[in-house]
Amino acid sequence: MGIIILAAVLALALGIAFCFLGIRTFLVFLPVWAFFAGFWLGALVTNFTLQQGFLGTVNGILAGFILGTVFAIVAYLKFPLGIALVTGAFAAAVVNGVLQVLGLAPGIAIAVAVLAAAVVAVWAIFRFQWDRILIMAITALGGASLLLLAPMLLLERVTLSQLQASGSAIAPIVADSWWWLLAWLALAAAGFAIQWRTSHDFLFTTHDLVSGWS
Repeated sequence: MGIIILAAVLALALGIAFCFLGIRTFLVFLPVWAFFAGFWLGALVTNFTLQQGFLGTVNGILAGFILGTVFAIVAYLKFPLGIALVTGAFAAAVVNGVLQVLGLAPGIAIAVAVLAAAVVAVWAIFRFQWDRILIMAITALGGASLLLLAPMLLLERVTLSQLQASGSAIAPIVADSWWWLLAWLALAAAGFAIQWRTSHDFLFTTHDLVSGWS
C-alpha cells in the first residue's frame, strides 16, 4: 500500500505542475524532463516491439536510460532542439494513451504511431514555431491524466500493473469508465486556459537555462 500512496502523491504533484504550470516547469527543468521523456520513449518502444512489458526487463530499462541520457545532454547543450525532443515525447505519450483508449493493443502498430507523433510534433515546432502552443497543450493533457490517476490509484480503480502493461496514465483510467475521458478533456482545457493566461508572456532563453544549471 505504501508504494501506491507514494505513486498517487507523485502523480498529484506532477499533475498540478504539468497541467497548470506546464510551460514554466517544462522550460526551467528541461534537462530533467528530457531525461524522463527519453527514458519513457525508449522503454515504451522496446516494450511494444519486443513485447517484454514496460520496464519489465533489462532491455527496456537500458534502452530508456540510454535515450534519456541522450535527450538530457541535447536539452542542455541545444536548448531549441531539447524543447522539440521533449515536446515530441509528450506528443507520443498522448497518442499512445488515446490509441489504447480506442482499443488498440500495445504492439508494433502503436510503436509506429508513437514515433510518427513524435516526429510530427518536432517538425511542427521547427516548421511553424508552434512550440509554446504545443508545450501548453501537451503538458495540460499529460497533467490532467496524472490528476485523475492519483485518486484512481488510492481507490484501487487503477493498478500499478495496468500502468506497467500499457505504459500510459490515461488508458487504464478510461478503461474504468468512458466518462473519465470527458473529465480528462475538461481538466486539460482548464489547464491550457490557465497556462495561456498566466504564461502568455513568459520568456525563457538558452542563457537562462545554462546559467541556472551551471
